[in-house]
Amino acid sequence: MNYIPDRDGKPFMMTLERAGEWDFTVTPFPFPSTRFERHTVGRRVPKRTFAGHDDFRAAWYSAEPVILPYACVA
Repeated sequence: MNYIPDRDGKPFMMTLERAGEWDFTVTPFPFPSTRFERHTVGRRVPKRTFAGHDDFRAAWYSAEPVILPYACVA
């Protein structure tokens, strides 16, 4: 990720690399501990080509919400 502002508003670059199914290594690591967990709500839609935006929206809103347990690690 490019152009993330630091505390003074100056841009810097941050990288994310997969470290497991739900974990990502973040460099530089901006959090005070070695692991930062952030669960988010998502929906699992069928992996297919959708006819358009309305078709995707119908699939999205008919899918059950699921909790995705993402974590950033040092």
